[in-house]
Amino acid sequence: MKKSVIAVIAGLASAAAFAGMGNIVVSFSTIGPDKYADGTTVRDGEVYALVWTPSGSEFAGINADGEAAGDSKVVMKAAKAKNGKCPFIAFQIPEEDVEATYKGGTWGVYMLDTRRYPTVKDAEGNEVIDATGEPTVGDASIVNGYGVVKTFAGSANASGSAAVNAATVSTVPDLGKELKVTNIGFEGDNVVLEVTGSLSCLRYGLKSGADVNSLEEGDKVQYGKDNGKMTIVTPKKPGAQFFQVNRK
Repeated sequence: MKKSVIAVIAGLASAAAFAGMGNIVVSFSTIGPDKYADGTTVRDGEVYALVWTPSGSEFAGINADGEAAGDSKVVMKAAKAKNGKCPFIAFQIPEEDVEATYKGGTWGVYMLDTRRYPTVKDAEGNEVIDATGEPTVGDASIVNGYGVVKTFAGSANASGSAAVNAATVSTVPDLGKELKVTNIGFEGDNVVLEVTGSLSCLRYGLKSGADVNSLEEGDKVQYGKDNGKMTIVTPKKPGAQFFQVNRK
């Protein structure tokens, strides 16, 4: 399929336009500041995705691997975030591909959360998040969440524009929620949990407390393991009898 970015120009007005003899030209940008789910501003180099959903279907989200769920298709991913927003991007799909692949339907622009924090080894040899480290971004195959910038309808022969000037707040995909604790035990001063159902793109920590109303976050956070067991080892707090795995 022939696709090309025909312009990347900062500072122009936002628009989503469909024009020209069957060709689709889509352009978009944001005025910012665009935000992650934790309220922090999008980092330079973060990814924006253009997604097409066929008529009669609904957008079902972005999976943790960066691909669209359901019948939707990711048409383009661009690691273009700069100064807290997405600069102007124009994207063309040639005429010969329009009728065969992108006839009618709806389009959406989404900001992805691809942050990946560095890890270090703790005393037990487990990889845990280095809270003092700076995250990397731009790997759209590992997506923690996404935010809706704009959705709009379009056809190959339509003209006009739809503004996408809007800040966005990321949400987290409905993946990695079915965590199961398969074993819990104590080794010395540590509590050890075996967990299944985690995702490698998401971070997990352990809350503990004397009762369910006094759970407090532990110091260690680590990435999950796709389709495998994740072991969480953390010092046992005095009096702690209740434990909860917390997803970030």
